[in-house]
Amino acid sequence: MIKAYQNTAIICLSYNNGGMELASLKIAQLLSSSVNTTIISREKSFIQESAPSYNLSLETVKHSTNFSFTLIKEIREIVIRKKIKNVIFLGASELKSLFFSFLGLDINLIIRQGTYKKSSKKGLFHRLIYSNVRYFIANSKYIMSSMEKIMPLNDQSELKIIYASYEAKQDLQKEKENNLINIVHLGRIVRGKGQKDAVLACSKLKDKRIAFRCNFYGSIEDEEYYLDIVNYIKNNNLEENIIFHGHTNNPTQAIFNSDIFLFPTKGEGFSNAMIEAISYGLIVLSYNNSSMPEMKEQGFNIHLIEDQQQNLLNSQLEYIIENFEKEKELSHQNITLAKEFFSKEKERDNYLSLLI
Repeated sequence: MIKAYQNTAIICLSYNNGGMELASLKIAQLLSSSVNTTIISREKSFIQESAPSYNLSLETVKHSTNFSFTLIKEIREIVIRKKIKNVIFLGASELKSLFFSFLGLDINLIIRQGTYKKSSKKGLFHRLIYSNVRYFIANSKYIMSSMEKIMPLNDQSELKIIYASYEAKQDLQKEKENNLINIVHLGRIVRGKGQKDAVLACSKLKDKRIAFRCNFYGSIEDEEYYLDIVNYIKNNNLEENIIFHGHTNNPTQAIFNSDIFLFPTKGEGFSNAMIEAISYGLIVLSYNNSSMPEMKEQGFNIHLIEDQQQNLLNSQLEYIIENFEKEKELSHQNITLAKEFFSKEKERDNYLSLLI
């Protein structure tokens, strides 16, 4: 007998267009085939703009501050009107409003985290506003370790890991055919995302007369950091080899066009771009930090080097290119494992198991 689930809401009140917002849309889409699902966002947000393309039932709130009686009233009205009993919340700062929105409504509250946080939530006030959380969901072991340290778990709450899913597109065509080795990095241009380390590693390829191009995609959020990298590129005559394209609306195509995913981040949650790179069989090179080692543990063939060791990054990138055909063959084997590990059905069923 198929279980009938109570009405469910995915709530994400961020205006941004990053991993958390995309995860909200994807989770809502996954669940919508099995349960009556509504996504709740702020007006004029990325989620509101994107929801129609995901065929989602959408509700919006107007109020812009994270805590106000108006926001409490708006959320409560939606939840009551739509008879919502399950809530999956992605975020943090708005939880104090949600606590009061849900008072007396018997909500099965699930919080999903995808970023590593260090500030403790175990004080008296946080214990109160987190007291009605039934499940804390981490999207990796790395994030789970953070949540274990800072979240006010109690006898009624459980901590679980649910990995994000991804389904590789089958109809993509290479947009560029050339004799270059194509390297890609995706991420906001900001300190810590690893663009400078990637550029330094690529500059060594130019010294070795290796034919390559490294494409960077991501919005510029740290102008000083970006200009420092651009000046380095100009001063070392790397303009033809290293190109910053800015934000892309089609990151999947950018990855599919590439051979190597170079991602020397200084700390990451669980990168959507890395999931795509693995799923399309790219050679992955990253530092051995945050959630990256988990992919190695799961059997994926990826290259991880000691954290923040630029010289090792340089030499490993050269090694990959010197053994390019062999490395491409090994990484191509990741495609089969990725179909199982990043299965949409697995992620959907994991969330359904938490609903009432």
